[in-house]
Amino acid sequence: MTSIHRRPRSRWLLPTLVGVIVFSLVVPCACWGGFAITVEVENRTDQKVAVYRDDTRLDVVDPGRSESDSVERFEGTKTFTVKTLDGRTLTSRTFTWEEIRKKGGIKIVVEE
Repeated sequence: MTSIHRRPRSRWLLPTLVGVIVFSLVVPCACWGGFAITVEVENRTDQKVAVYRDDTRLDVVDPGRSESDSVERFEGTKTFTVKTLDGRTLTSRTFTWEEIRKKGGIKIVVEE
């Protein structure tokens, strides 16, 4: 009787390969810094307010509510302005990408 000797398959081979592939995809993405970061606006006034990013209207936030927007990586600065619906500016803040990234996002609280 002849026996064939086979090397046992490693049950760790497939999980290891999957881990290497996932790691090779995730690490470069994190290093690129191209991910989105959240900007949240909390409206503590008694009226609706409009949120602008560089003069482009993003959203209207009801009294006592918060709204979030994602910001992709950018060069230079971005200005976030909150106005009443009749156009009166309540707050305006300018950030660089690095400032937003270091904070892990930003929250703008609007009060009268």
